[in-house]
Amino acid sequence: MANQAGPAPPAFVYRISTADEWAELQGAGATLGGDLDRSTGCIHLSDLNQVKMTLKNFFLGRNDLYLLQIDTSKMG
Repeated sequence: MANQAGPAPPAFVYRISTADEWAELQGAGATLGGDLDRSTGCIHLSDLNQVKMTLKNFFLGRNDLYLLQIDTSKMG
């Protein structure tokens, strides 16, 4: 059987963070994310094509947001 690797991951993924989450990340060097992340036990990320939809579905009307760009080659 041939080794069939899936498509390569994107070079970057994106995290939409609130000001409170950003402050936690800056102060502690880590974060457990927002309410949705904590309730599901995982940090939610988006590819670039998903960012607008994620903003619309989960952050509509917020003006305290940061868009973090994460290099996937540095993720373990």
